[in-house]
Amino acid sequence: MEVIERMHYIMQEKGLKASQLASILQIDRSVISNWKNRKTDPPLKYLVLICKFLDVSLEYLLTGEEVKIHNTEEVELLSNYNSLSNYNQAKISGMIELKLHEQEEQKKQEDRHRR
Repeated sequence: MEVIERMHYIMQEKGLKASQLASILQIDRSVISNWKNRKTDPPLKYLVLICKFLDVSLEYLLTGEEVKIHNTEEVELLSNYNSLSNYNQAKISGMIELKLHEQEEQKKQEDRHRR
């Protein structure tokens, strides 16, 4: 099943209307109809808003499968992250990238000292 098919299936199951989604995406309803009729997936820039509207994860919308998280700390961390505004999520993501880079550089330095 393609993203557009999954999107419409979820909307049908939840009783959601394309006009509601169009309003959230700030696009004309005909754009959503065109995606469906042409069997084309929505542009990437709309996927996060679509997921929020459908109340599904991005992974589920893209693949039809949910990520299974078993660690309660991970669940809490993810829940807290999802509660943040888009701006704050971007800040946190940037901080994580920075820390991963710093960690990688530190490991390289430690490897050089061992030689």
